[in-house]
Amino acid sequence: MGQVVLVLPNGVATVDIGPDAAMRLAALGVTSVAVLRDGMGTAVAIEGWAFDSEVSGEAAARAVTPDPSGVRVLRPVMETSIPAAKDWGNPCFAKEAPSPSVRQEGRHRGNMTEKGGQTAGLGVPRLPTKK
Repeated sequence: MGQVVLVLPNGVATVDIGPDAAMRLAALGVTSVAVLRDGMGTAVAIEGWAFDSEVSGEAAARAVTPDPSGVRVLRPVMETSIPAAKDWGNPCFAKEAPSPSVRQEGRHRGNMTEKGGQTAGLGVPRLPTKK
């Protein structure tokens, strides 16, 4: 899947995702567009299964703004999938978390809640600490 993010600083250009722009983007193979904004500017995230970001990034910029000068075209350099937290085997993401009273009485240390001399829910003895 091809992806680009167009970065438009405030005052550089306006974004128009109307029917004409949608037709031009579809002709480039784009199937998804998201517009994001903060106080510094606007970003347009564009992707599509048939979209070739190396060839059509600038054409996508011309499709969504009347004046693409000053628009930065960011192309992907890395992409990965992250498994759901429950798949990591972390006790914090177990289906049954320790009871709220254990969490409130114990002290939080890293990813585990400790109570007394053991790590809550794991039955693992805690090493004594020097005072």
